[in-house]
Amino acid sequence: MAGKIIADTLEHSTAGSIATNYVVEGSAKMVTNYDHASATVRSSTNVSSVADDATGKFTISYTSSMNDINYSPSAICLTDFDGGRAGNFVGLRITDNGSPNARSNAFATNTLAIDTAYASDGSSNAAAVDNDANCVQVFGDLA
Repeated sequence: MAGKIIADTLEHSTAGSIATNYVVEGSAKMVTNYDHASATVRSSTNVSSVADDATGKFTISYTSSMNDINYSPSAICLTDFDGGRAGNFVGLRITDNGSPNARSNAFATNTLAIDTAYASDGSSNAAAVDNDANCVQVFGDLA
């Protein structure tokens, strides 16, 4: 038998109480730990697949879509040291084929496009890289 719990407040015996809307609205709606070097999803919530688009580029597809493209993604990747370059970056793909499309290219209700690269230093430019630990979260409303 399926059940339903309806509550406006959650209360802990010693830690106090919190309104349930903070729990629902404040929870990540998508989470993944993706190893781009081996194209392996280590852990995920609300992820149907991750596509390896190219070196330093992957796209996460959601199991349940977001309500609109006004959600808030957050990401971090493993820092690596390559010669004189320390650190990697992870970002949303807002340009494709040389045509900037701002948020509408990176943000979709059912996917999120990600780019990763080495940071540049004084003697070399930034370069795309398949990081082995990419942690991405999305906050917002599900459809």
